[in-house]
Amino acid sequence: FYLEIGVAKGDTLSCVMPSTDAVGIDPNPRIERRISPNIDIFTETSDAFFAAYEKRPQFAARKIDLAFIDGLHHFEQALRDFINVEKRSTNDGLIVLHDCIPFDEVNSGRDGSATHWVGDVWKTLAVLLDHRPELDIKIIGAPPSGLVLVSHLSPDLRILEQQFVSLVDAYLPLRFADWEHKYAPRIHIRSEEHTSELQSLRH
Repeated sequence: FYLEIGVAKGDTLSCVMPSTDAVGIDPNPRIERRISPNIDIFTETSDAFFAAYEKRPQFAARKIDLAFIDGLHHFEQALRDFINVEKRSTNDGLIVLHDCIPFDEVNSGRDGSATHWVGDVWKTLAVLLDHRPELDIKIIGAPPSGLVLVSHLSPDLRILEQQFVSLVDAYLPLRFADWEHKYAPRIHIRSEEHTSELQSLRH
């Protein structure tokens, strides 16, 4: 079961195989690609989707095997999406985060009018590095702003959810310089050509 937050034009959804049950979530999807008929599109925010998740018969007992988070490029939303996905994931599930490797101050901030805006989603990675050391985090250098693959999930762990407000208060003020000095030295970026995990995104 594959779940995608942030459908946009359907570029990644178009890679989903017909044998995979999948849903896409986006309040304003603009799909231009051919997608499999097994994919359901929910035209709503991810918050609304997860608020109704257990109330919908098709999801009431459904666990997520793979999720791609590429919605609103604001830190607090990406963190909330991660929390909501993890609690509904299988123990061996995989969560993929987009736009977590910032490349300059302007495009890694809160101003959505920046030319190559990736937002401050990187602060979600910072939270995971600081507060969830048991997670297996692999970072792939897919241009322009990387992919973060997170496994060894703990669906029953609620530490991020319980500390959500304090985490947002603590990490929201961080700037690109904090990334460069505190977090960039702690990560290892893998070449996408040599990362077998990427292949699983097509299955």
